Amino acid sequence: MKLTKIDTPFIFVIFGASGDLARIKLFPAIYELMHQRRFAKPFLIYGFARTTRSVQEFRSEFISSVRKKFGKETNEKVLEELVSHVNYFSGNYDNPSDYEKFFAQLATHQPDLGQTTPITLIAYYSVPPTSFNDITKNLAPFKEKYAMHLVIEKPFGENEKSARDMLAIIEENFEEEDVYLLDHYLGKESVQSILSMRYTNSIINHLLKGELIKYIQINAFEPYGVKERGRYFDQVGIIKDMIQSHLLQLLALVTMAMPHTLTAEAIHREKFHILSALKFCDNDFLVRGQYASYKKEKNIAPASHTETFAALKLCIDQTE
Repeated sequence: MKLTKIDTPFIFVIFGASGDLARIKLFPAIYELMHQRRFAKPFLIYGFARTTRSVQEFRSEFISSVRKKFGKETNEKVLEELVSHVNYFSGNYDNPSDYEKFFAQLATHQPDLGQTTPITLIAYYSVPPTSFNDITKNLAPFKEKYAMHLVIEKPFGENEKSARDMLAIIEENFEEEDVYLLDHYLGKESVQSILSMRYTNSIINHLLKGELIKYIQINAFEPYGVKERGRYFDQVGIIKDMIQSHLLQLLALVTMAMPHTLTAEAIHREKFHILSALKFCDNDFLVRGQYASYKKEKNIAPASHTETFAALKLCIDQTE
């Protein structure tokens, strides 16, 4: 398979760069892209977080994260080259003056990125949903200077109202094609294979008709606890962390009608149709629980009632 290279200079800004998601997922992923020679042009990787640390301290964390993930397979030469592009800025997400300072600092890198105007800036939201709106509003004044794209990691808000408020603020400040709502579960190879399998196998699609199936059960088991994600998870819980994002995506991919073409618009349309048809089957539709060992995990509140286990029963009703 031919790998796509980025053919223009860019700046990749990770908001929440001192957090667990960045360290566990993003830094190794960036290294892997570098190792695949996907970054063909000048680029910068910037961490933006509230935690105070030097550029060198942040680079050391980046290196440790990559080595922990890849171990002896780490290409030290590639990692060294990548880290030379890594920088850090300490600021508050809700403070406009910090963004003024940040973009002034970015401007000092202009000679390194060439004369391309505007330079592509990708803002990755690796932060809790409570910070989404502040970041969006504070980035907006600078969108004329950069070709700006927002990548927002789930969960998209804390409830329906906050999600709608978030989308309203995004629409006020950015164009739809510049915003990506990311569910990293969709990047898993096994998940990506679902559409391919359904698209090429007419027998499976025939068997997936409602009148031939009594029920479909989707299980998601983890062999470990929350590890370093305790502070985040205790605020979110398993329903928001797994079910309303990852597992509903799986449900949609398995049960939706297959579009004639696998374009983004067509897939979104069919997912919307199937998710809109979901209903709770009866009064016995939801079970929530907490594993006994959960409160022994790091950064978990002693009186936490956050659910670590959940099961729900849904019906697909497309009669309306």
